[in-house]
Amino acid sequence: MKITAAHIHVRPILEYGCIIWNPVFKLNSEQIESVQHQFIKRLKGLHSLPYACRLDRLGLDSLYCRRMKPDLIMCYKIINNLVCMDVDIFFQTFYCM
Repeated sequence: MKITAAHIHVRPILEYGCIIWNPVFKLNSEQIESVQHQFIKRLKGLHSLPYACRLDRLGLDSLYCRRMKPDLIMCYKIINNLVCMDVDIFFQTFYCM
């Protein structure tokens, strides 16, 4: 199947700088995911399958998972002092009163 076009043209745009702009609201995350959802839905033989099955058949991760991996890697680097960033400031919890 021709998923290469998505890897070359769609994913880089949707994933660029995701550590900085990764959405926190579910609606925004779903809107980003819908781009990949609509793209692979148009591939021959996949139209009637649920999104998760299409991803599985194509050997793809959801965009949410692909954005989560760099976030987790960055957290690991911060916790282990592999980047120049103060752990206490980065993970500071703000309480609303």
